[in-house]
Amino acid sequence: MPSRSCGSGRASRSSAASSTSPSTPSPSGRRSGSDRSSNRTRPASRSVPPPERAAPRPPPRCRRVVGARRSALPRRFLTGDAAAPYHAESSAAALRQGGAVRFADTRLDRICAKVCARERLSRDDGLTLFETGDLLGLGWLADHVKTRLHGDRVHFVINRYINPTNVCVLSCRFCDFARKPGRPGAFENSIEDVLGMIKDGVSEVHIVGGHHPDWPFEYYERLIEAIHAARPAVQIKAFTAAEIDYFWRRWKIEPKEALQRLKAAGLHALPGGGAEVFSGRVAKALAYTGKADPDRWCEIHGLAHSLGIPTNATMLFGHIETLAERVDHLLRLRTQQDASGGFLTFIPLVYQVGDTKLVPRQTPPTDALRTIAAARLLLDNFPHVEAYWSMLCGQSVSIALHFGADDVNGTLEDERIAHMAKAESPAGLARAQLLRMIHDAGRTAVERDALYNVVRVWN
Repeated sequence: MPSRSCGSGRASRSSAASSTSPSTPSPSGRRSGSDRSSNRTRPASRSVPPPERAAPRPPPRCRRVVGARRSALPRRFLTGDAAAPYHAESSAAALRQGGAVRFADTRLDRICAKVCARERLSRDDGLTLFETGDLLGLGWLADHVKTRLHGDRVHFVINRYINPTNVCVLSCRFCDFARKPGRPGAFENSIEDVLGMIKDGVSEVHIVGGHHPDWPFEYYERLIEAIHAARPAVQIKAFTAAEIDYFWRRWKIEPKEALQRLKAAGLHALPGGGAEVFSGRVAKALAYTGKADPDRWCEIHGLAHSLGIPTNATMLFGHIETLAERVDHLLRLRTQQDASGGFLTFIPLVYQVGDTKLVPRQTPPTDALRTIAAARLLLDNFPHVEAYWSMLCGQSVSIALHFGADDVNGTLEDERIAHMAKAESPAGLARAQLLRMIHDAGRTAVERDALYNVVRVWN
């Protein structure tokens, strides 16, 4: 990490003062202990006028370094009802204040220049972001972009995660959530069960589940209708692109028809799950070739966007994927956003080792921070990047809010997918806990709804 080259901040004594001093000052500009005791026993004569003080030196100029507090950058809160302009100062001018930005990895200099000029990063740049040893420099760059977009705001939502069932025809090797019909741990919830899970005060319900072999598409359609009728103020984010694809595989309901019918029933948005990592090699090794491949996943999200249904996007990382495969996944999402423009946020999902044990242990928090930062820099057309607290370790969430993340998800209440994989985080958090998490990072908490409309700013 670069260090601040500011000097001691203490002006040296004048030569005149030194000439009348009974002994030579120490290199620090202070007198030694023996000199001070000598002065106490031998006071100066009153007949000798005190030496003139030299004019104080101006404080040394500090050169701006990565990690230092910086001036506000040009940014605009891009989503929600409360669009607020920020300072109109140019990014380059802000970076020039106080000197240059210095990185421990000089490859980041080129990327910094692109970021300040708002130029798109290349695949080679993306590889550098994941390979650099200058983690703090990377975080600084990502925080620069996040600040340009959202100031110090960090978003959260009062939401409820609901899984109607974990019965699934697939056998993905990374998944601890799914069960075969009749096996221990399998569950199936009726529509009435689901309605009973939604409490007052929730603004979003998030619904995903297993690919059930017997439930017809009409069950899911009626589920959305029932929630919308019982809780008309609640926004419904439901069914991944993988589930939409499964409705076609099992019941021959074309994705466009499924999306139109679900929207008519009350659907507001699609979650971003089911993408895993866009790699044929990984899909084959982890046995998830039986669901939507990258082309199909992107096609379904593009269809949703064309129908006015916004969506999220995810990437599951920290297992057997390569860094190059992470970069390719992010670039594929960026290309799709260029084409259809309906992604709200990107959510990196840390693989939970659980009982699947694809790797000996969970990827370290530094890797999660690196991935969040790289995503913020590569996904220049995504409004938001999320630090999903349920899959991160302890205080790393607050740190991630200085590495490009501007969202922490929400209260969740009863998250099961990560926790059936033995995630050590709570299954849910209260609003006060989320506020503390955000404020501990020195950020302003903004409560939102599923579509990033601002509910309240918590100063």
